[in-house]
Amino acid sequence: MMNPYDVLGVSKDASDDEIKRAYRQLSKRYHPDANIDNPDMERAKEMFETVQEAYGMIMKEKQMASYDSSFRNEDPQDIQMAISLIKAMRFREALSILNESPVRNGRWYYLAAVANAGIGNNVTAAQYAGEAVRLEPSNAEYRRFLEQIDDANTWYNNMGSYYTQTNVSPTACLGTICLANLFCGSFGRFFCIPC
Repeated sequence: MMNPYDVLGVSKDASDDEIKRAYRQLSKRYHPDANIDNPDMERAKEMFETVQEAYGMIMKEKQMASYDSSFRNEDPQDIQMAISLIKAMRFREALSILNESPVRNGRWYYLAAVANAGIGNNVTAAQYAGEAVRLEPSNAEYRRFLEQIDDANTWYNNMGSYYTQTNVSPTACLGTICLANLFCGSFGRFFCIPC
């Protein structure tokens, strides 16, 4: 397994600016457009992909370290485990842990809402998010998530009623398909990973 810091030629203690500078320099050097006339173009392409992968690994590692530092010390171990599973997008496992937890506070309902949304149970997610907001009405993170779920459900319901119309023109169908693609492409941004 490659060491991403070695690939970029920086130490593990390097600053974000040093890492970005090294990444940009190597990306520029090995970019396929910069190596069109290079007889070893395939090697340059491989190096470019390796540099991209190494930088992605470092950024993910830094993001995880930042996220891990945001664990609440007062969270019970099962809640911390559920957060880790949600972060890893292992929503069903997170729900299993949550369902065994004796805690049923706003944070529990919020995490259960996120996990349910992750597996497509949007109705249950909306109910749990609503309960999280009811229990902790001043928590902006819970309110924002509930609004996102409600917006997604409203959009879905509106599209469902649109498709039940019998006289839909091909142009209208194409527009709806484009909107659906846009929505599906950006839907992942609606949901915040809990911290």
